[in-house]
Amino acid sequence: MKKNDIDIDIDDDMSKTFIAEVGQKSAIADDEEVLEENTNESNFPDISIEPPKEEINTNEIGTNIEEKEAKSGYEKAPLTYDKTKNKKSNPLLTVLLMILALAIGIGGSYYYFEIFNKDENSEKIITKKNNTKEEKTIDSEEISPDSVYIEDLISNYDFKIVSDIEIYDALYRSEKTEIKDLNEIYLRALAAIKANRNLGGVAFSSSDFQNAVTLLFGKQVNLEDKSIYDGKTCINVKYDNSSDIYLLGETACGGISVTELERKIVKVVKKDDNELKVNVAVAIINTEENKVYKNSVTNPDGTDGSELIENVTATTFDIDKDYSKLNQYQYTFKYDKDNSNYYLESIELIK
Repeated sequence: MKKNDIDIDIDDDMSKTFIAEVGQKSAIADDEEVLEENTNESNFPDISIEPPKEEINTNEIGTNIEEKEAKSGYEKAPLTYDKTKNKKSNPLLTVLLMILALAIGIGGSYYYFEIFNKDENSEKIITKKNNTKEEKTIDSEEISPDSVYIEDLISNYDFKIVSDIEIYDALYRSEKTEIKDLNEIYLRALAAIKANRNLGGVAFSSSDFQNAVTLLFGKQVNLEDKSIYDGKTCINVKYDNSSDIYLLGETACGGISVTELERKIVKVVKKDDNELKVNVAVAIINTEENKVYKNSVTNPDGTDGSELIENVTATTFDIDKDYSKLNQYQYTFKYDKDNSNYYLESIELIK
């Protein structure tokens, strides 16, 4: 074989070998590209991102995303969002929601201002009432039982013709005596005495009489103008309609009594200028028997059932020292603001 033929064969073999190697490398390269494409498809699918619900700093987020993408070397994935969530809301539903919200607001306002506030004010009112009661207790004060005014106030309701027992029968015989329930003759006699300044004159006017009724009894007693008789001519006051004048007439009663009524004012309490409580100890002294009694009682058979105070006589009795042995009665006076005056409401046995 010739030398040239040998060279050609060698060249052909080398060419074939090169082509074979190149083809093999190309195949490997193609496989790697296919593998890379499959890997990219599995690791990076399409991403669906909803619009952000809160305000976000887009500049900061964009910067972070760009930095991350630059570091990772990946391309930006396409952003998608759900178009169904960006649809316009139903206008009718919006109006209904607005009406509902308005109704709730009005209802809440009504509850707060009308009900809650009312309850709160009620509590304040209740607290105020309770404080007033406490203030009344604090404002109560005791007055000296030796007060001349209190003594005169008590004596305004005494009336007798012959004996002090008449005063006892009218004021102390019952456990409780309402002044408005007293005998009308007794009430009129008290008013006549007050109007005539203890019967010191011979006449007094209708106006004097009515003023006396108001001062003594307030509005709890109403006495029209008319003559005053007791049926025994012990009380004789004539009323003249033409002149509106009361004239004192002659009386046929009189005499001497062996029974005396003695009193001691024990305690006086004034309460808020609305009420006055006066406790009085009462003794009945029989000078003929030289005895002292706590009361005056007549038994059903007509005998005397009065309770005697032991170890005391009429001559040795000292009410200032012995008043604790006696019955005590409480006068309740009410204050008349219109006339700046206390009037008697009741007398009650308390001891």
